[in-house]
Amino acid sequence: RGARACRALPPLAMPAAAATLQVGAEVVELLDEACFAPLRERFAAPAGFLAGSNFSFEWLAPSGGKGGQLIGRSACREYFVKEVSGEDAETIRAADFQKAYTAHMLRGETYINRFLALFMRKGVLYV
Repeated sequence: RGARACRALPPLAMPAAAATLQVGAEVVELLDEACFAPLRERFAAPAGFLAGSNFSFEWLAPSGGKGGQLIGRSACREYFVKEVSGEDAETIRAADFQKAYTAHMLRGETYINRFLALFMRKGVLYV
């Protein structure tokens, strides 16, 4: 028999590496980066804005709000990390909210809180 030409298979698509952020001593996987990466760029958040000694999850304490989520402030006092749960979590993960929020925040000055990252740690969502 004659040699058959091998049909070339398309290359395997490698999944894109997940975006990560160092928060305190931990590296967490960032969520919904299409929304939050442009905000970090717009507001010039340094790459390691929560890294190392600038934040510790041990600093989280009750916020005093109605939901009872924990909140902590960075050592430089420029950033907060807050638990997000319940309806707030559903809202912040909703595509229509993210699109409107990002567009509004990129337009200019606003009094709305700047959420620079969304991530999950040990089953808890944080901004």
